[in-house]
Amino acid sequence: MGLLAYDNATHKFYNIWIDNVGTGMMMSTGKYNDETHKVEMTGTFVDPMSGKEEPFRQTVEFLGKDKHVFEMFMYYEGKEFRSLAIEYTRK
Repeated sequence: MGLLAYDNATHKFYNIWIDNVGTGMMMSTGKYNDETHKVEMTGTFVDPMSGKEEPFRQTVEFLGKDKHVFEMFMYYEGKEFRSLAIEYTRK
């Protein structure tokens, strides 16, 4: 489950992600990129297997008033890979 919010004071987006894979939370922050038309956020989380803090990246692309796409990217051996993509559509 994710919670995306915009803070008018800092002019940044904040995201908190929790799921049933681990017991920790993933927190990220970022801004809207006018060139890509996406909210681009970065953060860190504690890997439940290693106990080490790891970086990750998330994007949200708004495709109209009733649709957006959320993507999460992680790193393995220094290479980025997309670990999650969710397409939300309001009916």
